[in-house]
Amino acid sequence: MPQPNTKRSGMRSPTKSAAIGFARPRVFSTSTAQHTRFAPSACSRSLMARKFADAQCSILGVEEIAREQTGSYGIVKPERAGAELSAINAIVEKPAPAQAPSTLAVVGRYILTPKVFDKLAAVKPGRGGEIQLTDAIAALLAQERVMAYRFSGRRYDCGSKLGYLQATVELGAKHGEVGEGFTRFLAGRRDA
Repeated sequence: MPQPNTKRSGMRSPTKSAAIGFARPRVFSTSTAQHTRFAPSACSRSLMARKFADAQCSILGVEEIAREQTGSYGIVKPERAGAELSAINAIVEKPAPAQAPSTLAVVGRYILTPKVFDKLAAVKPGRGGEIQLTDAIAALLAQERVMAYRFSGRRYDCGSKLGYLQATVELGAKHGEVGEGFTRFLAGRRDA
């Protein structure tokens, strides 16, 4: 959500803030609140951490989207189309559908190596006049391997009003304390 009297800086500011907390930069995970995920198995961060333990490189959580939605996401070009885990050949921020290298979107889950901090420091404002983490990751690709990990489960784009409301209803219905009553309330609303 835009804040008054603040400069838009994309994912640069929160990622740089993470660097400040590290005495010696190390691998870290970060996520955006814009994407909420409900998966049938372990949490996405745990799954990504296991993939990192094997791959020992930066890993981005990705998901297949409709081509007309590419202008809203960072899009990767995977080395192996359709693979659960694949090296990335390219990444671009919010490309037009005709220019998108694939329909595999970065959905707000990252495990990154400390080299990304140097790349963030050198990145110039890109798409939308913001400093894009996507552009720093693109520069990182010249130095080290970056992988795309396909998530399973249902994702809600909380950057949209409808997605936010859908995620709220899903969480409310599954909540251990209030879920049953909330579900009854929703059922009663159908008749309202």
